[in-house]
Amino acid sequence: MTAIGKGLQARRATVLGALLVAVSGAWGHGDENPLYVAANGTDRGRCQDPATPCRTLEYALGHVGKGGQVRVGAGRFALGDPESLFPLLAGIVELRGGFDAGFRQPDRSETILTGVPPEYRALFASRGFHVLADRKGGDAATERELKAKLDLHSQMQTRPLAATPCTGGLSGGLACSATALLAHVPFASVSAGPAAAADVWGFIDLNTHREYVLVGFNIGTGVFDVTDPEAPREV
Repeated sequence: MTAIGKGLQARRATVLGALLVAVSGAWGHGDENPLYVAANGTDRGRCQDPATPCRTLEYALGHVGKGGQVRVGAGRFALGDPESLFPLLAGIVELRGGFDAGFRQPDRSETILTGVPPEYRALFASRGFHVLADRKGGDAATERELKAKLDLHSQMQTRPLAATPCTGGLSGGLACSATALLAHVPFASVSAGPAAAADVWGFIDLNTHREYVLVGFNIGTGVFDVTDPEAPREV
């Protein structure tokens, strides 16, 4: 799911799909090498060399491109900024744990992950993580924020969000900066039934002056007429 608030004109935006890409613009397109994370790593640079891995998932997820992969070695790790999880749940970024010291073989090492809400533990366990249910001494506020973001992600898959102004850095529960949420089209409302999306592009027909958004889905490309930004229409 990509939470992109991106409009054809800077004055406003339409959010399409359960698209979930960070609005910060830190994402590149992913024909890159994997990023590596290890307990003895350092959060510096791009972490694309197995000999110089990152230390935290939050740092790696902030630097991986769309379609990229993050490989995690043995050790104990915590989920960081809840916003960084959106690309994982959408399938835009692949996160895998259990890699050996050379990051070649998965499922050889124990990669412990803490701070995962109960309903998402099976998902991370299937990706090579040993999910620790008891987070003694954890940050309860961060955990509540994480659960709220994940619940919002789940809602965006099937139900549209209402138009909401950008207030206090949030619009419809999504991070915003001078960009209001005018419309949201969940995956369930797209005719082809996609499971993931990558990005959106704007297009203006100079003959009719109608505005369109092109959406890259996992099964093809969707086209939406957003001339009325509060009533996007799949074409």
